[in-house]
Amino acid sequence: RSYFKSKNNLLPFVSVKIAVSKDQYSIDKRKKWITNYFSRARGHLLRSSHDCILTTSNTIISDNPILTCRISGLSHKSPSRIILDNKLRVPVNSKVINGSLNHRTIIFFNQINKRKIKLFKKKGVETYKISKDENGNLDLKEVLMKSKDLGFHRILVESGMTLINNILINNLADNLNLFISNKNLGKNGQSNIKNKIKFFLKKKKKIKERVNLFGDKLINYKIN
Repeated sequence: RSYFKSKNNLLPFVSVKIAVSKDQYSIDKRKKWITNYFSRARGHLLRSSHDCILTTSNTIISDNPILTCRISGLSHKSPSRIILDNKLRVPVNSKVINGSLNHRTIIFFNQINKRKIKLFKKKGVETYKISKDENGNLDLKEVLMKSKDLGFHRILVESGMTLINNILINNLADNLNLFISNKNLGKNGQSNIKNKIKFFLKKKKKIKERVNLFGDKLINYKIN
């Protein structure tokens, strides 16, 4: 599917990854991880089969992730990273920026900050200006078209629900990988996605795959 789309469409193939608790929360206020070790390993495997990870400055600022494939024997398959950073807010010393010499890292922005751009370039980070949409966010269609121009044909979206929701609403996703923990978070949960995802999947869904992850589960939906 990704091959044919890359040949017949201006846009790349886009997979979305979401991890939630059994009661549909995407954030655990107490812990970094919602899902178990096996789900996280499967997530790393998912990274290895994509050209790049698409994320946001909010995710980098709040989580400071490395965004690499950390499976023995597949570390060389770590994808490139594209960060949507409208106002160039990403810290220069964040882990993903410090790793840019080993893993191609790109920032899409709109508001110019010459000092910050210079610092990023010293770290080996590529920067490209992208237009804004009518809501003042980076134009996602232009983001994806530019990503394809840069050589990326299979993109994995790993971010907070704002970007994911915009990708889904604008019909830009091809696959949705939903990791579901076997634990409820209750009052320790934050950002419940039940209504948003349920409403979206009710309109169009085709389950490609169900995977048992030792208590957790992965459901892979074909969106387009």
